[in-house]
Amino acid sequence: MKAKAKKKVVKKAKPKKKPVAKKKVVKKVAAKKPKVSAMENVLKIIKASKNGVNTKKIKQATRYNEKKIWNAINRLKKQGKIQSAQKGLYVKI
Repeated sequence: MKAKAKKKVVKKAKPKKKPVAKKKVVKKVAAKKPKVSAMENVLKIIKASKNGVNTKKIKQATRYNEKKIWNAINRLKKQGKIQSAQKGLYVKI
């Protein structure tokens, strides 16, 4: 008798899945507010006051250090936007 020949079973390769392209997530960026300078902040505080403002009140409102406040005040004085009513008291012009 002849021996039966075994048939080889060939498995078909599964088709490889193409990698799915990840969608790019576009983050919405909030519109940046323009930075306001120290001079503008100090001037705004002085303008809001009827009787003028001293450096202590400016410091409390802005939380700037004294040097930054003095620099802003001196620049505003040079520009003619504020003046000293008394020593340490500043008013708008």
